[in-house]
Amino acid sequence: MTATPRPRSNPLVEGFQFLGRRPWWTLGLVALGTLLSQLGPVLELLAKSGNNPLIALALAWVAVMPMELYFIPRWISRLDADLVDDPSNPAAKWPELFDQRWLRAFGASLLVQVMGGIGMLFLIIPGVIILTLLGFAPIRVLLRGDSMGDAARWSARAMARHWPPIVQIALAILLVAFAGTLAASLAQNAVFARFGTAGPDAWTRLKHPLIWSSQLLGSVTLLWVSASFLSLYHRLESLVAAPVVPPQSLPK
Repeated sequence: MTATPRPRSNPLVEGFQFLGRRPWWTLGLVALGTLLSQLGPVLELLAKSGNNPLIALALAWVAVMPMELYFIPRWISRLDADLVDDPSNPAAKWPELFDQRWLRAFGASLLVQVMGGIGMLFLIIPGVIILTLLGFAPIRVLLRGDSMGDAARWSARAMARHWPPIVQIALAILLVAFAGTLAASLAQNAVFARFGTAGPDAWTRLKHPLIWSSQLLGSVTLLWVSASFLSLYHRLESLVAAPVVPPQSLPK
């Protein structure tokens, strides 16, 4: 099944527009993401792990896993149903289809990330190529119901033909997100410089308003990145669906 092409627009701008399309969903996800991010220090205190940066990173990843695993994909599915209403993800039936697909989509995302990570362990270029060609396979599984094999083939063929504009926009999205993350990190480093290289302990991170503000900004950024990549996926679908115009014959 082929999605109905949407008019092209700037995915960076449209990502912000998507945040306001269902404001109560967005606000709820921002609040949930902020609370889950602050669950990491709580887990550290319960585990009595001390001020160990590696354990803190692992527990922080576990704490926010529900966002990546379920809540953001559900939000993305709802947005796609509102915007495209494709037979593979119709507005009337999207919740049932999402329940059938979200776990497969997460497995596809994990597989692509592992393959890309392995490629980067040997040489950076193979990992970048894998992520470029297969990066849209998980969202294809989620929104169009393709199998992993079909989604991977669709993503590889689409990106092989249209990769220059898609990669440029993807890099711009990631650059904006990185700039926001870097600004928050520099602010934290300036405030918490007295704690040394280990950084503040779990209790300090749990109660300090700067950390809460940074987690709030991080949640908004995560939603914006997800929405922007949804817009970028719609753009790729429109490029794939566009008719191929044969070159005009040269005058004799």
